[in-house]
Amino acid sequence: MKALLVLITIFNCLVTDAVPRTYVGSTPAHDVIRKFLGISLTDSIDFIRWKLEVRQRSFKLQCEYGEG
Repeated sequence: MKALLVLITIFNCLVTDAVPRTYVGSTPAHDVIRKFLGISLTDSIDFIRWKLEVRQRSFKLQCEYGEG
């Protein structure tokens, strides 16, 4: 949930900026995050990597997950 709030905050701060911004990070594969992203709770994963690109009126979020 905290990761989602961070993403929303970043998006809100940058929507008026015309220069695209890219952020990358990782999130532990906890049940709450898996449910939010639609990842099966029975899959054996231990990381989720994400890349967020924020533009003036749009954003693109990519997530990858797997075993470390």
